[in-house]
Amino acid sequence: TLYPVRNLRLWRTGQARCEDRWMDEHMIVTGAVGHIDADIADINLHSIGWWTDKHNRYATLEAIEQLRPQRRREPTGDSGGASGGQAARKRWLKDKVYARLPLGLRPLLYFLYRYFLRLGLLDGWQGLAFHGLQGGWYRFLVDVKIAELRRAMAAGDDLATVVDRYYGIRLE
Repeated sequence: TLYPVRNLRLWRTGQARCEDRWMDEHMIVTGAVGHIDADIADINLHSIGWWTDKHNRYATLEAIEQLRPQRRREPTGDSGGASGGQAARKRWLKDKVYARLPLGLRPLLYFLYRYFLRLGLLDGWQGLAFHGLQGGWYRFLVDVKIAELRRAMAAGDDLATVVDRYYGIRLE
């Protein structure tokens, strides 16, 4: 349902650099990018507890990233790039459309888009589990953490102080 997705996996030494982001970073490539007509299977044999713990940590970093005032807005890499501009299009949609939607509504819309419009429902209960958790629960958790951080900052503390107090993470 989310197939095919192009991900940059190989690059020449010195011809790519990673975006300065905490989450959803991409490689920015100098020069042409080619494609291999092959599939990569990401077979995860960990438990759902491992997955939710990992995504809880990711949600914290994503919430912080969305609130960081110095968040860099560099163009996503490629010169048509890593995925034929796919990364740039996704970043534009995330920054210009998704980020401007109300907290709480955006994960619901994203889940509905993935599950119904992108036909995740055709994957049976596994599709419901995947899209519900990754497209709904994870994105909702990010929004809850953003609201929590904003509420704590409303008391007068800056983001760095609140993040250190709540999560033990020191910002630059």
